Amino acid sequence: MMEEQQEESYPLTPIDKIANGNSLLILKALLPYLPSQKQAGAAFLVKWMEIQNIRNYYHTHPAADLTAMALPSHSVTDLFQSIAPFCRRGQREMMEQFQSMMEMMKLLETMQDFSGGENNDEQSESGFRKSTEWITEPEQNLMDE
Repeated sequence: MMEEQQEESYPLTPIDKIANGNSLLILKALLPYLPSQKQAGAAFLVKWMEIQNIRNYYHTHPAADLTAMALPSHSVTDLFQSIAPFCRRGQREMMEQFQSMMEMMKLLETMQDFSGGENNDEQSESGFRKSTEWITEPEQNLMDE
């Protein structure tokens, strides 16, 4: 049971940090110690306070503070790194495999760009022959005579 709880333990997202603040986290930690008749009401009160905190934040701050699109770089890798702490082990492993596959594809693209594609060798060879024809032309003429 303890392992399950540890696996289910997630860090706070930026929106959770805005919603909770320190005082609401303390209230949430105290909920199990309240009499059972009072727990539901206290939980609803905490959630209502979270909603108020989010509303106040967006009222007083620009929404771009939480926008990943405002960052200089936002790749799929960045997305995976952002959500990985909230995924279960199996989900993380799948994302890591997918990310590795994407990195290999990117490496292949880079290698193709570097070499100029598959037909580049043939084009380079024929281009080299054409560019050096003037050197061998006089010899060809002498042999023909």
